[in-house]
Amino acid sequence: MKKTILFRHIFLTIFMLFFSFFLVSCGKKNSDVTKRVVIQDTKEDGDFKLIKIDNKWYIGGLVEAEKEEIVIPSTIDVYGIWKKAFCDKKEYIGYNNPPEVKDYYNDTLKKVTIEKQFKSIGEEAFYGCRKLEKVVLPESITELCDGAFLNCESLEEINIPNKVARIDGFCFFGCINLKEIDLSNHDKLTYIGKGAFADCYSLTKALLPENITVIMEDTFLGCRSIKKMIIPKKVTIIEERAFNCCECDFIILGKIRKIGSVSFAGVGFGTRIYFKGSKDDWSKIVIYHIDPLTDKVVYKKVNMEDFKNYTCFYSEKRPTSDSYNYWHYVDGEPYIWS
Repeated sequence: MKKTILFRHIFLTIFMLFFSFFLVSCGKKNSDVTKRVVIQDTKEDGDFKLIKIDNKWYIGGLVEAEKEEIVIPSTIDVYGIWKKAFCDKKEYIGYNNPPEVKDYYNDTLKKVTIEKQFKSIGEEAFYGCRKLEKVVLPESITELCDGAFLNCESLEEINIPNKVARIDGFCFFGCINLKEIDLSNHDKLTYIGKGAFADCYSLTKALLPENITVIMEDTFLGCRSIKKMIIPKKVTIIEERAFNCCECDFIILGKIRKIGSVSFAGVGFGTRIYFKGSKDDWSKIVIYHIDPLTDKVVYKKVNMEDFKNYTCFYSEKRPTSDSYNYWHYVDGEPYIWS
């Protein structure tokens, strides 16, 4: 009996200590979140409404919404652009459930030039600015946050500075007039988030940075105008639907370890995967999918038969047999041995 009572006492003591620690941790976390979003003060400076958060001033919006062009000058005393600063707030829903009524979108803004040396474009900062055509960013930018230019339907031209290390999820989702993205010289860029360029229907050229290791799910979902996609050497994982409906040729330079089961859905209709490796390398790839009933990840070895009609393997010399299954470079372009 004494042992039982002692055990209960020890158990209750440990439980209460753990529960107290949990409450303190949650309370601290929640207080931190609350602190981050409390607006301490507001004011106006030229064309801009400013908000003060954590004793730092941010651009929170425009004084006059009906402007076709804005310039954020280097002289303005702000730390950065706050989230949703220029998006339409009249019918804001969020990028996981984009508005269907386009009349609520910002229907005026066409050009943005940022001269101030910011490091980050805030979350959904230009969300739904559907007439925005051109954005000029300062070289100081290191991060483009979630949904920063989501559903900017008219966006055709934007410079992505070489210091950018992150392009977060849904950043350019629905930019249906964006035609070209060249990130090949962005050696600091190591992360491109989920759905970052999804539904960019007019995108014909997309060059990826050399230092990414994972191509996230839905990254180029629906980018049906891309002609060729080069998968950098360091990429080892291609997640679900990464290139779904991209009916282009793929050149895979590295040794991929995992591929989502529908990463290349749509491939096979006149397109090819040029794998710069051997059949043995390809056979080691693991295919995975998420079971919709259990939410568990299910793995299986790649089935060569599933890819045989449109996958070619690299060979510098002409193979003695099955030459149509092998490729090499001719003037910098992939060419199948015949």
